[in-house]
Amino acid sequence: MRLLSTIRDILSLETLDSRFTVGTQRSSSAPRYRAAPSLATSSRSSERSPHADESRESKRVREEAGPSRWKTPEFWLYYVVFALAIPAMFKCAYDLSQESHPNYSKYQHLLSPGWIAGRKVDNSDRQFRSFRSNMPILFGVLGLHFVLRRLFNFIFCSVSPQPPVTSASRASHNITRRNIFDIVFALIFLSALHSFSVIKIVVILTGNYMISFFHPTSIANPILTWVFNVGVLFANEYCEGYRFATILPWLTAGEGAGVGHAMDRAMNGGLLPRWNVNFNITVLRLISYNLDHYWAAKLREQGDRAATEGGTVLEVRNLERTNDEEARIDQATAEEEAEAEAEAEVRLITEQKKKQLDPANISDTDRVEGPAKYEDYGFLSYFAYALYSPLYLAGPIITFNDFVHQQRYPSPAIGPTRLVLKYAIRLGLTILSMELILHYTYVVAISKTASAGSWLHDSPGQLSMIGYFNLHIIWLKLLIPWRFFRLWSLLDGVDPPENMLRCMSNNYSASAFWRAWHRSFNRWILRYIYIPLGGSRRSVVGMVVSFTFVALWHDLSFKLLAWGWMVVLFILPELVARKLVPAKRFVGRETLYRNLCAVGSVGNVLMMMAANLVGFAIGVEGLRDLIHGVLGSFEGLAFMATACFCIFVGVQVMFEVREAEKRTGVNLKC
Repeated sequence: MRLLSTIRDILSLETLDSRFTVGTQRSSSAPRYRAAPSLATSSRSSERSPHADESRESKRVREEAGPSRWKTPEFWLYYVVFALAIPAMFKCAYDLSQESHPNYSKYQHLLSPGWIAGRKVDNSDRQFRSFRSNMPILFGVLGLHFVLRRLFNFIFCSVSPQPPVTSASRASHNITRRNIFDIVFALIFLSALHSFSVIKIVVILTGNYMISFFHPTSIANPILTWVFNVGVLFANEYCEGYRFATILPWLTAGEGAGVGHAMDRAMNGGLLPRWNVNFNITVLRLISYNLDHYWAAKLREQGDRAATEGGTVLEVRNLERTNDEEARIDQATAEEEAEAEAEAEVRLITEQKKKQLDPANISDTDRVEGPAKYEDYGFLSYFAYALYSPLYLAGPIITFNDFVHQQRYPSPAIGPTRLVLKYAIRLGLTILSMELILHYTYVVAISKTASAGSWLHDSPGQLSMIGYFNLHIIWLKLLIPWRFFRLWSLLDGVDPPENMLRCMSNNYSASAFWRAWHRSFNRWILRYIYIPLGGSRRSVVGMVVSFTFVALWHDLSFKLLAWGWMVVLFILPELVARKLVPAKRFVGRETLYRNLCAVGSVGNVLMMMAANLVGFAIGVEGLRDLIHGVLGSFEGLAFMATACFCIFVGVQVMFEVREAEKRTGVNLKC
């Protein structure tokens, strides 16, 4: 039982990201690790009793949750379906990957020698193959960074003693110390990765910084920022990373000679010569810095004393709300003035109490939305943020405001060291799961050789499993690097958002899926594209622009563009259904509503699978061939009916998983 309890603990939501369980019945962290209430929410919903372990929001969520259905006859039927369907699915994919299968010879050239039970491994996905082959080096760099950080801290604090905890200058000491180390380490790290191409990266960073430096409060800042960075994405692709032999012709002494050519060939271009491929993630950070700087500068220009004097986010929000109260009083009638003044006085007292909170304990939302100290928008902090080594290659994405605040004040959400250790163990189990799948199912190689007939004469069920397991491998190949780099960042004291909150198979809502999939990018899109375009007031326009940018950011190809537009198209029916069939119309008929939602969710699941297969696996033509193979016969139609029933059962279990979370006070909203 102790082993089962340990495994359960490792796979818990708190291990994944303790911010989601703070103030709930699932939290095991000591109160000192709990984040402060968010000032972005109403004071009533976010206010928490200092003597209560559970927040009011968590209690409200728990009270609204429905009763458990896990032991009802309905769910016992679902358990039988799971017990039959899941082994059959794995067996189907395994049979396709046997040497005895007629199509094995058409894709076996893509397989590599494996290390599990004498089987070969499907290492044909170029993106994951690069990460997999460099994994020992990456873990070595992580360990080296961890040791060097602590050694540098010791030396720096010996030369410049760290102020006491109660000193106001301690935070400035922290950010100065961290910035110096981050910049030096990043330059060495990038030189090893990209050789002399680090010069190109520094030039682009400097050009972006100049936009914000010369136009901090002008509307030209966001306009030029978007034009410059989108232009960089296109130019990087078109010019293939700008060869020195091309951009420095006066240093070229002939074909294959000269300084420019030598710079291109130095250290074989580094460990990752195609620096422009990895630079896309940096573009998001450049945009984040410029827009966060722009909004902070606008506040400062408007006479915001807290921002001008380098006040904290608590002070900024206090002043904003005080100004709102004053405006409300000016508009009140003579009869309402006394009441309005009394309310303003109560609000001011409340805000003064909130100002006494330790700035290290403000919430994740306030770190993102509140401006940093204006002095932190300088070049050193910008450079350290844009090239922060643990998150440089793949993210997760963290906004400039959030990053620079954590440089000053370590995030309380990281919690005890044991949580980080359990997170590392969970990463190890994820890597092992990926290895088992790649050794026993060769669906990636099969999908890559479809034109050679690698799925010729396969049954509808087998064709479906090729698509289904491809999607799982896509999920894992993204999940593993993201969690590795987040682990590196956590060990370094910076807490970026967790990118994957749900397993790929635990999603029934198209809109909720994108809140949980690449979550840090989703938050970035909301802050810098969707909300500035009008948010929910212009949701269709916002979604079209957002997903078009996401598609082009991933890759300048029609396949990804088609994926982005398909996603928008598939989200719209769900939004319309929520308007036309709200839950309040089914009061007293909750079971009927739940089943109707499950039927609609079956369509959602099928559409999400289709969109992601187009964008990240087999493309438009591959999807067309796959659909034709599945639905082109009576056998295929019968299989599709069975598959839809199984998805319906799965969706019912997904509903109950979320209700179970709510019964402990957790609402992930995805």
